[in-house]
Amino acid sequence: MKPGAGPVRLPWRWLFDSPLVLAAWAAAALCCFAAVRFVAAVRAAERARQRAGTVLAQVAAEAAALEVAGVSARRLPFAMSMGGVQVRVEAAGSGLLLTANPRGSEARQFRSARLPGAASAAFGEPLTVARPEPDFAAQLPAIDAAAVATAWAAEALPWFRRDVGVALLHFDAGTEADDFVFDPGLSQLGLPATVDLVVVPGNLWVEPGRAPLRLPLERDLTVVVRGNLYVGRSLAIDGPGRLVFASTTCAGGAGFVDRDGNGRWSAGEPTCEGLPFRGRHEGAGNVHLGLPGHGPALEVAAGLVVAGQLHLRCSARVAGPVVLAHAPHDLAGPPARLRATGDRLFVPDREVVPGFLSEGAPRAGLLLPVPGPSVVAERPLYPAAPAR
Repeated sequence: MKPGAGPVRLPWRWLFDSPLVLAAWAAAALCCFAAVRFVAAVRAAERARQRAGTVLAQVAAEAAALEVAGVSARRLPFAMSMGGVQVRVEAAGSGLLLTANPRGSEARQFRSARLPGAASAAFGEPLTVARPEPDFAAQLPAIDAAAVATAWAAEALPWFRRDVGVALLHFDAGTEADDFVFDPGLSQLGLPATVDLVVVPGNLWVEPGRAPLRLPLERDLTVVVRGNLYVGRSLAIDGPGRLVFASTTCAGGAGFVDRDGNGRWSAGEPTCEGLPFRGRHEGAGNVHLGLPGHGPALEVAAGLVVAGQLHLRCSARVAGPVVLAHAPHDLAGPPARLRATGDRLFVPDREVVPGFLSEGAPRAGLLLPVPGPSVVAERPLYPAAPAR
C-alpha cells in the first residue's frame, strides 16, 4: 500500500454486475421461497389430516350410535370398528359417550342423548297446515299430557307476570281468562337450567313495543298456552335455544274465526270444530299475530303450534316451525302475509321437542362433540436424533 493511500472502496453494484453473483442471489431467493412454501404445505397437510380424522371419527361414531340406539344400558360398553376407526360406546348418565379413535389420529369424543322416539315430522318443516284427510291430521304434533301435568307453571317463573288490565288496552270487552305477559324487567335473567316446558293457565301476551322482546335461551323451551297467544311486537332469541309456542283448546273455550276482529266471539263466526260456540268469549287455542293499531310487520324467532285459529293483523316472518290445524285468517286485508322462513327448525329423526309425544322406536340423538384441547400440538417431521 502506497503511503497516503486510502482504503479500497468497492461499489455496491459489483453485487449485481456478475452473472454468477446474480445467479447466486436468485438461487438463495428460490431456496427461501421453497422453504416457506414447504412449511405452508406441511401445515396445510396437518390441518387436512386433522379434518379428515374428525370426519372419519364422526361418521364412525354416527354408525355406532345408530347401532346401539335400542340396546339396553346394561349391555354397554359396546365396541365396534368401521373403516379403520375403533369406536367405544359407554353409558353417560341418561345418554351415551362415544369415543372414536381413527388410525394415525387423535381420539375424538361425542355425546348423544337416548331418545324414546322421533319428533313429529312437522317440526322439521317451515309450514304445515292440516288437510281434510283424517290420516294427515293424525300426523300433527300431539301434546304429551303427562309431561304437561308436571311442567313448570308460569306463575312460578320470573319470566311471566299476571296482568289484569292488558286485555282491556286492546279489546273493549277484555278477556275472561287470566292474562299473563312477559316481565320486561326479569326476562333477561333467563330460566333455571331444568326448565324446558312451561304451562300458561290462560292467555299469554307479547306486549307492543318499539324494540323486539329479547329472550335469552340456552336450551329448547316449549310454552303451552291454555288460552290464546297475542303477539304485539317482534320477538328475538339470544342463544342456541329454540322456542315453541303451543296454543291449545280446553274446556274453557274453543277456537273460532274472529271475522270482525273485536277479540271475542260474535254471532255467525264459525268455530274451528264446526260445533256451536262454548266457553270464554275470547275462545282458546287462537293466535293473533299483531294487535289493533300496532306495527306494520313482525319478526318472530319462535315456532307456533296452533290448535285453534291463526289471525293475521299484519305480515309476519316466523323462524321456527309453524304448524296450523286450520288455514290462517287475514284480518289486515290482502297485504298481510305469513312467511315461514325455517331458520329455527328441528331434526325430527334425531331430536324431540319438549312437551310433545315422540313417535317410532328409540334412537340416539344428535352427536355433540366433547370439547378437547384448543391447540393441537405440532409433531416433528422427522424423529429426533438419539443423544450421544
